[in-house]
Parts: sequence; structure tokens; C-alpha cells
Amino acid sequence: MNFSSDLDVMYVYSAAGETTQGMSNADYFAAAGLELVKRLAGNQGMGIYEIDLRLRPHGNGGAIALPLAGYQNYYDKTAEVWERQALTRARVVVGDTEHLGKRFLEIAHTFCYADPITSEEIAQIVHTRQRKEAQATRTTSTRRRRRAKTQNVKSGYGGLVDIEFVVQTLQLVHGGEAPSIRVQNTPLAIERLHSIGVLTEAQRDGLSEAYLFLRRVENALRIVHDRALDDLPRNRTELAQLARRLGYTTTEDKSAVEAFLQDYGKWTETTRSLFNQILVN
Repeated sequence: MNFSSDLDVMYVYSAAGETTQGMSNADYFAAAGLELVKRLAGNQGMGIYEIDLRLRPHGNGGAIALPLAGYQNYYDKTAEVWERQALTRARVVVGDTEHLGKRFLEIAHTFCYADPITSEEIAQIVHTRQRKEAQATRTTSTRRRRRAKTQNVKSGYGGLVDIEFVVQTLQLVHGGEAPSIRVQNTPLAIERLHSIGVLTEAQRDGLSEAYLFLRRVENALRIVHDRALDDLPRNRTELAQLARRLGYTTTEDKSAVEAFLQDYGKWTETTRSLFNQILVN
């Protein structure tokens, strides 16, 4: 997690039934789940975390909490490839982690890794990435859109999502035969993918160094504003402040801003080149 991250949460219970007070398990755990969201998010967004429940089966139209059988049925019949991507990051954080949580992860891992994703599904992932980038590019003129291609650290050109999509896709391709790569941490997954020969040394180093650089930039943006901010400042003064927070200084040859933007351009170009090399070409 980084500064001002939201939490994607899913609630699972063992089976249908009733509480000792005659309330259905579905209603009880839905109410408990919403109360937890309320307590974590706080009043007027001033809580500890922002909670996102849309990852659950059927998104906003689905039940707040589901039994194991409900997840099993959904993943067997309805779920899409982007949900396989998301579940590569799944972990059990609270509750019956020893039994219920373990069983849920078995269901999730079977959904993710039982069959490698196809070339058509990889094309879907690439299309989804392109759509996310288009959504992050909010300017209208052609000239400003070209300028904006590297302005969103997370979803923009060569941003963190490029790296995450590469890693998640390779996990879905190779995770069935290589359980060691079924890890939630992106830098660790990159290292494990290299250790089994899926990534070359150059690819590993490029993805790892770009990821660490972009995470530092994202955290430097968010820690000051205390919110999920991913766009680089357009104001020169704010951009200079960001560069200084990242340790850049002005020299005789270039300003702190110029030095930062040079590195930013280098790493986003590296990321996009590796994304295309691994998933597109």
C-alpha cells in the first residue's frame, strides 16, 4: 500500500443459513460489512481508508457479502479476465483466515491459475490498458493531449498500471505451473518471474527500477495533499516543489524540474517499451 490508497474489499462467509436471532446470513454479513465500511471511511471521507466494494461479484449490482458457493459459482460461470487480474492480488486480512480464508483463496487461485489465459484474453488486457490511459488523458486539444501522455503517474503513458498489467498477465500465463510467482507484491513478483526464466535480466531490472521510481513520485505527490493524486502538477512552482521532495537540486547544467522530468520521461518510456515488448509484440 502507498499513501492515500483505497482498499478493494470483498466479504465472504461460509454458507447460507440464519443467525441465532433468525436473521439470514446474507443480511447479517451485508449489514456487518457496510458498518465496517462506515467506520473505516469515517464521516465526510475523514476516516482511515476509502473502501471500494466494486470488486465483488456483479460489482455495484451484487450482494455485499456472499457465501463460498456464491463466489465459486460466479467465478465458474460469469467472471471476466480483468477479475482474474484483480484476484492475483487477493489476500485474507481478517476473520477465519485458517479455514474460511484458506478455502476462499483456493477458489480464487483455481479461477486465476487453473488454465493459462489465451492470446485473445491478453489482447483484452491490452485494450483495457489503452482505455485506462485514454481516461487518464483528460485534455481535449491534440497538442495538450501529447503533453499529457506522461502526466498521470498511475494510469498515464508508461505509468504504474503498465507494470502491474505486465506482471499480472505473466502471472496468469505461468502461475498454474509455477506457484512461486503467485505473490501479491509487484516487485517480488517481478523477481520471481525472472527466477523462473519468464523475464530476462534486462526486463526485470527495467520493470523493477521503473516501478520504484514511479512509486516514489506517486507517494511524493500524495503525502502533501493527503489524497489519491496521480497527476503531475502543471504549475511550475508546484512541480519544482515535487522535484525537491524527490531529492532533485538545481545545478549549473539544469534545474531540479528539468532533471526530474528527464528521469520521468526515461522511466515512462522504459515502462511503455517493456509493456509493448512483452504483451503487444
